[in-house]
Amino acid sequence: MTDTDEQRLLRSLMTNYEKAVRPVMKASDPITLKIGLTMNQIDVVEKNQVLSALVWLDQEWSDEKLVWNPKDYNNLEVIRIPCSLIWLPDIVLYNSVEDMKGGYMQALAMVSHTGNVFWPPIVKFNGACEITIKYFPFDDQQCKLKLGTWSYDVYQVNLTKRRNGIDLKNYQENGEWKLTHTKVVRNEVRYACCDAPQIDITFYVYMQRRTLYYTYNIIIPCVMLSILTLLCFWMKPDSGEKISLGLTILLAFSVFMLLIAEDMPSTSVNVPIIGIYISSSMCITAFSVIVGVIVANVNHQADGDRQVPYWVHRICYTLSKVTCLKMPSYEERHYNIKMLALRSQVVLPSAIVSKRKPSSRRRKSVANRTEELRNEVRNGSFNLAEAHLAQAENRKLNERTSKGNEEESSGEVDPLLQRLHSIVQHQEELLQKQNTTEDWHLVAIVIDRCLFWLYLLMMLSTTVGCLVIFPLTNDVELDDDVIPATSP
Repeated sequence: MTDTDEQRLLRSLMTNYEKAVRPVMKASDPITLKIGLTMNQIDVVEKNQVLSALVWLDQEWSDEKLVWNPKDYNNLEVIRIPCSLIWLPDIVLYNSVEDMKGGYMQALAMVSHTGNVFWPPIVKFNGACEITIKYFPFDDQQCKLKLGTWSYDVYQVNLTKRRNGIDLKNYQENGEWKLTHTKVVRNEVRYACCDAPQIDITFYVYMQRRTLYYTYNIIIPCVMLSILTLLCFWMKPDSGEKISLGLTILLAFSVFMLLIAEDMPSTSVNVPIIGIYISSSMCITAFSVIVGVIVANVNHQADGDRQVPYWVHRICYTLSKVTCLKMPSYEERHYNIKMLALRSQVVLPSAIVSKRKPSSRRRKSVANRTEELRNEVRNGSFNLAEAHLAQAENRKLNERTSKGNEEESSGEVDPLLQRLHSIVQHQEELLQKQNTTEDWHLVAIVIDRCLFWLYLLMMLSTTVGCLVIFPLTNDVELDDDVIPATSP
């Protein structure tokens, strides 16, 4: 049976071919190896700081042992040869996180009649990549794949770039990362083991995180929780739900903090923006809980007999104007008490109006006057000018009455006088206690409202600073030889 042209060519090429040594006639001649990458997929494992890339490792070199005349084989210019039959360069990933036991795909090598060999195996590289989480989730990352021969120096295998960037014609977009730029750099390094320099080709990949997922699942819920904390300040100071709501929101922030920590690498070099924002929000929420306790404590001071100190009342009165709250001044608040005291001084002497024994009509008049007094005290309709005028008239009445029969009048007036005095004194105590209670309530409301504006200012500054201003400072500086990633 007659052999085919490819069989005859393969048998001819493999005669006396030794794949263990470099295929050069002169040992002093280096093999020029061109290396390039065709990117298919990328994935970033942030927890382990690893870039996983599925690529075609394009390698091209000249093999002086694989040369033939196409006319001898019916113009056969290119042949596919199993890579296990020919010499292959020992290209490895220097920054690999694997043990490299798997090896490359046993793809066919395309050999031309001039001795040019092109071998593009499919490889999955897992390279170490330092993840900078400072601007997470508005961050840009730069990862590299450092390729080179493990045993050959520059005088034996000279590595060069096959193209200036990474081929992205077959690249499949990643849902989390957007590939923005690529760069290829040829480095010549001298190691301590060898006198001759070693060559490596480093492929740089610039990526930008897509923030839509984190915006909907982390940022928006956190902002909503921060806004929900504002409701704590709109509850009444004596409501116990203020503290419960604050603690619930604080617990929700802790859950989000744990979710972020699960995906972030365990590093103390940088703290992510979203972590700073959530931590700040937790501190502000804890502040709102402390404020709720303080306001509740101030509000419960109304249960006792302690009056609001003058300086506290003056400060809260000033703050009430700033926060658009209506709070009476210290003088206005104690006006009714002073008026009631003055009223008692005016009304009680007027009970002595006659030396005669009080008749039923007289008793009825006193009872009506007592009821009028209660209404005036209850409604606060007493006038200060009228009080001074009535006090002057009663002073004259007392002088005329004192000249009469003191024994007879005292017997008639003493029961009424004691009754009126007890009524006025009781109303004065009730009014004073009511004013004290209202004073503590107003102080608690003013303090709560002032701390509400303080909390709102802190929340807005934290949100704008962490989620708007700080991400704008993330300017990635690119070199001139960086190529934009334009995939179809």
